[in-house]
Amino acid sequence: MVAQESTDKKGGWNQVVTAQEQVFFPSGSVLFKEGEKAAGAYLIVTGEVTTSMEAPTKGTLSLGTVQPPAYIALVDSLAGDRYSCTTRAVRDTKGFFIPREVLVDCMADHEKNLTLLQALANEVSASYHELRTVRDKFGGRSVTRKRIS
Repeated sequence: MVAQESTDKKGGWNQVVTAQEQVFFPSGSVLFKEGEKAAGAYLIVTGEVTTSMEAPTKGTLSLGTVQPPAYIALVDSLAGDRYSCTTRAVRDTKGFFIPREVLVDCMADHEKNLTLLQALANEVSASYHELRTVRDKFGGRSVTRKRIS
Protein backbone atom coordinates (compact mmCIF):
# COMPACT_ATOMS: atom_id res chain seq x y z
CA MET A 1 0.00 0.00 0.00
CA VAL A 2 1.33 3.46 -0.93
CA ALA A 3 0.94 6.22 1.64
CA GLN A 4 -0.78 9.32 0.33
CA GLU A 5 0.14 12.84 1.33
CA SER A 6 -2.60 14.83 2.98
CA THR A 7 -3.96 17.40 0.55
CA ASP A 8 -5.31 19.61 3.33
CA LYS A 9 -1.82 20.60 4.51
CA LYS A 10 -0.48 23.99 3.50
CA GLY A 11 3.04 22.61 2.90
CA GLY A 12 4.41 19.43 1.45
CA TRP A 13 4.79 18.56 -2.20
CA ASN A 14 1.53 20.37 -3.00
CA GLN A 15 3.29 23.60 -2.03
CA VAL A 16 6.19 22.78 -4.37
CA VAL A 17 3.83 22.12 -7.26
CA THR A 18 1.87 25.35 -6.76
CA ALA A 19 4.93 27.55 -6.08
CA GLN A 20 7.11 26.45 -8.98
CA GLU A 21 7.58 28.97 -11.74
CA GLN A 22 7.94 27.98 -15.38
CA VAL A 23 11.19 29.37 -16.81
CA PHE A 24 12.82 29.64 -20.23
CA PHE A 25 16.51 30.29 -20.90
CA PRO A 26 17.64 31.03 -24.47
CA SER A 27 20.86 29.38 -25.62
CA GLY A 28 23.85 31.14 -24.03
CA SER A 29 21.97 32.68 -21.11
CA VAL A 30 23.08 32.17 -17.50
CA LEU A 31 20.71 30.50 -15.03
CA PHE A 32 22.89 31.49 -12.05
CA LYS A 33 26.50 32.35 -11.26
CA GLU A 34 28.97 30.78 -8.86
CA GLY A 35 28.97 32.69 -5.58
CA GLU A 36 25.45 34.15 -5.87
CA LYS A 37 23.13 33.41 -2.95
CA ALA A 38 21.17 30.26 -3.78
CA ALA A 39 17.61 31.45 -4.37
CA GLY A 40 16.20 28.08 -5.38
CA ALA A 41 16.56 25.00 -7.53
CA TYR A 42 15.72 24.31 -11.16
CA LEU A 43 14.08 21.29 -12.75
CA ILE A 44 15.35 21.13 -16.32
CA VAL A 45 12.67 19.66 -18.62
CA THR A 46 13.99 20.37 -22.12
CA GLY A 47 17.26 21.70 -23.48
CA GLU A 48 20.75 21.37 -22.10
CA VAL A 49 22.88 23.25 -19.56
CA THR A 50 26.57 23.25 -18.74
CA THR A 51 28.15 23.86 -15.35
CA SER A 52 31.54 25.43 -14.62
CA MET A 53 33.74 26.85 -11.86
CA GLU A 54 36.35 29.57 -11.97
CA ALA A 55 40.01 28.83 -11.20
CA PRO A 56 41.66 32.26 -11.05
CA THR A 57 44.93 31.33 -12.76
CA LYS A 58 43.48 28.68 -15.08
CA GLY A 59 40.21 30.27 -16.12
CA THR A 60 36.93 28.43 -16.36
CA LEU A 61 36.85 24.73 -15.50
CA SER A 62 34.00 22.81 -17.11
CA LEU A 63 32.18 20.47 -14.73
CA GLY A 64 30.02 18.91 -17.40
CA THR A 65 26.79 19.06 -19.30
CA VAL A 66 23.39 18.25 -17.84
CA GLN A 67 20.47 17.00 -19.88
CA PRO A 68 16.85 16.62 -18.78
CA PRO A 69 15.25 15.57 -16.67
CA ALA A 70 17.53 16.95 -13.97
CA TYR A 71 17.46 19.05 -10.83
CA ILE A 72 20.07 21.81 -10.73
CA ALA A 73 21.22 23.55 -7.50
CA LEU A 74 19.03 21.48 -5.21
CA VAL A 75 21.79 20.91 -2.64
CA ASP A 76 22.94 24.53 -2.65
CA SER A 77 19.34 25.68 -2.17
CA LEU A 78 18.58 23.28 0.67
CA ALA A 79 21.85 24.17 2.38
CA GLY A 80 21.02 27.87 2.21
CA ASP A 81 24.41 28.44 0.72
CA ARG A 82 25.70 30.15 -2.38
CA TYR A 83 25.61 28.55 -5.79
CA SER A 84 28.74 26.42 -6.09
CA CYS A 85 29.04 26.75 -9.87
CA THR A 86 27.87 28.77 -12.85
CA THR A 87 25.17 27.20 -14.99
CA ARG A 88 24.52 28.31 -18.57
CA ALA A 89 22.04 27.13 -21.22
CA VAL A 90 23.80 25.38 -24.10
CA ARG A 91 20.55 25.13 -26.05
CA ASP A 92 17.19 26.77 -25.48
CA THR A 93 16.14 25.33 -22.11
CA LYS A 94 12.75 25.08 -20.40
CA GLY A 95 12.01 24.05 -16.87
CA PHE A 96 10.74 25.10 -13.50
CA PHE A 97 12.24 27.24 -10.75
CA ILE A 98 11.42 26.22 -7.16
CA PRO A 99 12.14 28.88 -4.53
CA ARG A 100 14.43 27.88 -1.68
CA GLU A 101 11.85 28.73 1.00
CA VAL A 102 9.36 26.33 -0.56
CA LEU A 103 11.92 23.51 -0.71
CA VAL A 104 12.91 24.00 2.93
CA ASP A 105 9.28 24.18 4.08
CA CYS A 106 8.46 21.02 2.15
CA MET A 107 11.33 19.13 3.72
CA ALA A 108 10.41 20.41 7.19
CA ASP A 109 6.97 18.83 6.73
CA HIS A 110 8.70 15.52 6.23
CA GLU A 111 11.27 15.24 9.01
CA LYS A 112 12.71 11.92 7.81
CA ASN A 113 13.16 13.33 4.30
CA LEU A 114 14.88 16.39 5.74
CA THR A 115 17.30 14.28 7.78
CA LEU A 116 18.13 12.16 4.74
CA LEU A 117 18.57 15.19 2.50
CA GLN A 118 20.77 16.91 5.07
CA ALA A 119 23.04 13.86 5.13
CA LEU A 120 23.08 13.82 1.33
CA ALA A 121 23.82 17.54 1.22
CA ASN A 122 26.77 17.04 3.57
CA GLU A 123 28.15 14.27 1.36
CA VAL A 124 27.78 16.39 -1.77
CA SER A 125 29.30 19.35 0.07
CA ALA A 126 32.32 17.20 0.95
CA SER A 127 32.63 16.23 -2.73
CA TYR A 128 32.49 19.89 -3.77
CA HIS A 129 35.18 20.61 -1.19
CA GLU A 130 37.41 17.92 -2.71
CA LEU A 131 36.79 19.32 -6.19
CA ARG A 132 37.63 22.83 -4.98
CA THR A 133 40.82 21.52 -3.35
CA VAL A 134 41.89 20.15 -6.73
CA ARG A 135 40.88 23.41 -8.41
CA ASP A 136 42.79 25.45 -5.83
CA LYS A 137 45.96 23.48 -6.57
CA PHE A 138 45.75 25.01 -10.03
CA GLY A 139 45.86 28.55 -8.69
CA GLY A 140 42.46 28.94 -7.11
CA ARG A 141 41.28 30.70 -4.00
CA SER A 142 40.37 29.25 -0.64
CA VAL A 143 36.71 28.25 -0.52
CA THR A 144 34.83 26.75 2.43
CA ARG A 145 31.38 25.22 2.66
CA LYS A 146 29.32 25.08 5.81
CA ARG A 147 27.88 21.80 7.04
CA ILE A 148 24.19 21.42 7.73
CA SER A 149 23.39 20.26 11.23
